[in-house]
Parts: sequence; structure tokens; C-alpha cells
Amino acid sequence: MTRFSDAIAFASSGDIRSPDGDLSKYLDRKEQPMKTMEMLGTAKEALPPCNIDAESSVLSVCLLTDEGAKKMSALLVPEDFFRVSHQHIFRAVQTLVGRGRPVDHITVAESLEKQGMLDAVGGRSALLSLADNTFAIVNCEYHAGIVARTSMQRRLIEAATKIACMASAPQDDVCEVREEALRLVREAVSDRRV
Repeated sequence: MTRFSDAIAFASSGDIRSPDGDLSKYLDRKEQPMKTMEMLGTAKEALPPCNIDAESSVLSVCLLTDEGAKKMSALLVPEDFFRVSHQHIFRAVQTLVGRGRPVDHITVAESLEKQGMLDAVGGRSALLSLADNTFAIVNCEYHAGIVARTSMQRRLIEAATKIACMASAPQDDVCEVREEALRLVREAVSDRRV
């Protein structure tokens, strides 16, 4: 185990005694912030969790069958998609489903065009390309699960970043920070479809 993971395990246990009797390694203030900053730096440079292929597959299902569009609309929200263009397409799908209209590449293109968003998603050719993926139907619920999972991971990263900033700032009342941190985590893992 590394010193960092030892410290986390120790802090989480609530035990005031060090497992090996040496508290100095848990109180090393010079080393810990550096590791934390290194981890944050790595996280900033990496692409947030996403799976563009799974997102495309979900959108393909929506464009291929009305039943698929209804099923995916019940499982996901537009913000679950990493690509903004995919968010726009899915929002148009949900709007059509909500109005009881048929969903296909033509009706979605018409909806996006009325909103002035058709070019922003890549035009009709992008929608046709998505509609060509007929194999997407086979594992659509699994792909929707991937989209939902990576969305939650991104929300947790965002919450953790906010918590790290709050916790790093000088505080008079750490209880307020704790309450806000708990709220942010609950919000990150909540079901956003309700």
C-alpha cells in the first residue's frame, strides 16, 4: 500500500491510533498536497469519461424505431451525452417522443432545422450516418447503460473538483463545506430523469 492509500484508509476508519504506531507518515503536510496536485493535474489533462460509440449507437436506435426512441428517452437525458451535437439530437428525439410524433432521421432533421441546430449536429448526412447503424438495436440497453455510467462519472468528477476547491479555501466552518460536499455528491449520483 502507498502512503496515500494508507492515510485514506486510516482517515476513513475513524480509529485515532495509527495501524503501526507511527503517526508521522500521516501528518506529512509537504508530501500530501503535491500528490493531490499531481492527481488533479492528470485529471485535467485527460479526456473526461465518455464513450462516443455507445452514444452513437443509442442515437441510431432512436432514429431506427419509435420503440427504441421511447425506450432510450426513458433511460437517458440529453445531458448524459458527452458530445454536444449528440445532446441536441437526443433532445430533438425526446421532444418528438413527448409529442407522440414518429422519430426517424427525417423528423429529427426537421425538428433540428426549426431550432436552427441542424448544421450544428453535422446536417442531414450525420443523421443518415447514425440511421445506417442497424446493428445498434441488438445491444441498445447495454449501450444506454454505458452512456449513463460515463455521465455519472463526469458528474462525480465535477463534484469532486468543486469539493476540492471548497476544501482548499480557508474556512471558518468546515461543517458548511461538508454539507455542501454531501449535497454535490448526492446531486451527482441522483436520477436526473425525474
